[in-house]
Amino acid sequence: MNSKRKAETWKRNRRQLAFSTVGTPDYIAPEVFMQTGYNKLCDWWSLGVIMYEMLIGYPPFCSETPQETYKKVMNWKETLTFPPEVPISDKAKDLILRC
Repeated sequence: MNSKRKAETWKRNRRQLAFSTVGTPDYIAPEVFMQTGYNKLCDWWSLGVIMYEMLIGYPPFCSETPQETYKKVMNWKETLTFPPEVPISDKAKDLILRC
């Protein structure tokens, strides 16, 4: 079997979902923490976290411990806030929330 065919076979047979939890808790999507499988969409979550940090100056779920960060990520609809003292446009907020 040539290398092109091997690559095609690998692509066809690889898992569509991943199940490992790897990364810094501040940037990990909730579906990764749930360990029920996740796909490439979790990268959009991480992009939103990075954009938030670039605009605000710190990650959105920043906490004293990884456990607290985990709780904030899992409850992101209640814990994600934009500090009023940092000027950020509504368009930027909307973009972050779409991720």
